[in-house]
Amino acid sequence: MATADLTANIFFHEAWKTQAELTNATLSEDAMVSSIAKEMHEKFDKYWKDCSLVLALAVVMDPRFKMKLVEFSFSKIYGADSARYVKLVDDSVHELYLEYVEQPLPQTLAYVDQGEANHADGNDNNTKPPLCWSCDEKVHAANKVAGKHR
Repeated sequence: MATADLTANIFFHEAWKTQAELTNATLSEDAMVSSIAKEMHEKFDKYWKDCSLVLALAVVMDPRFKMKLVEFSFSKIYGADSARYVKLVDDSVHELYLEYVEQPLPQTLAYVDQGEANHADGNDNNTKPPLCWSCDEKVHAANKVAGKHR
């Protein structure tokens, strides 16, 4: 069931199209259209600079779009400078992930108890590595990849 409410990831799509249309309108041969478009573009650009990163992060988190929509839309808006803006979004996604990984997690004794039970009966054929007290499997793996396991 579709919703009529706009979410940030859908709003990004509409906002970047508006930004691109205003940019094109500023280049119009009609002096009146060009003049009005320049005023509108300046006002919209203030908004866009404040919100584009947050909106782009929402798009990246949407499994339907990921970075492809950001790369495409920024190439249309920024042209040759798009790589710089895409890198800003990419760096922000990685920073957000690292902040998430650093969040303290409650200790879960169930994992530890289960691991000790497998070793107590002499069955050392456990294919999973032992888990530490301070993290769950996903965070343990992420920290190991990032070289940040404590």
